[in-house]
Amino acid sequence: MRVALLTNPQTKEEVTQIINSSGNEIVQCLSISRPFSEKALQKEQNFYESFCKSSDIVISYCYPKKILIEKLRAPCVNFHPAPLPKYKGFAVYNFAILNEEKEWAVSLHHVSDKIDEGEIIDTRNVKINIEKETALSLRQKSHKVMKEYLKDFCEDIETFLKKNTKENGAGKYYSKKMFESARIVDLDQENEMDILKKIRAFWCPPYEGVVIRLHGQKYALTKI
Repeated sequence: MRVALLTNPQTKEEVTQIINSSGNEIVQCLSISRPFSEKALQKEQNFYESFCKSSDIVISYCYPKKILIEKLRAPCVNFHPAPLPKYKGFAVYNFAILNEEKEWAVSLHHVSDKIDEGEIIDTRNVKINIEKETALSLRQKSHKVMKEYLKDFCEDIETFLKKNTKENGAGKYYSKKMFESARIVDLDQENEMDILKKIRAFWCPPYEGVVIRLHGQKYALTKI
């Protein structure tokens, strides 16, 4: 099939290789990351304005921005690194650890006009060790399963698209604002167990970890 790909620079190379090695052809690709520069936003605009009419399907793999589904003229699916409908939006690994989830999964769903709200095609389980997991380790585990899922999908796209879907019902949407608030550690107020859990939940190099607040001052944790 002819594929239009939406992804990010961190995953682009491997995702492209998986799609092409399955006998499909990427005819168009948009790869951007946060924070969105003017150049990235221009690339996005160009993608939609020049959308390839010959595309049979649009595949989104951790694309970091809302997809303008009304501008696409092909079915669009998204690989989401968390269990739907429970975890929607941003920073899902961090909140999985904070919420002490004992089960985890990645999801494949149709894209709708709302973020992570389209009907669910299927989910695949990911092993999680809630006592030792960090955001980094859970991210790595989730992407390993998700890339295997992408390979299976690309080898038989038509069959996956014909699957009976599940309603993407009530869940929780996690935002950048919630992420920034949750990663603050107040040493004057929080107990040791909660502090250690937060450190694990926001440990994902090369990104900054928790922000420690002590006597009114803030310090970023960059190494453990």
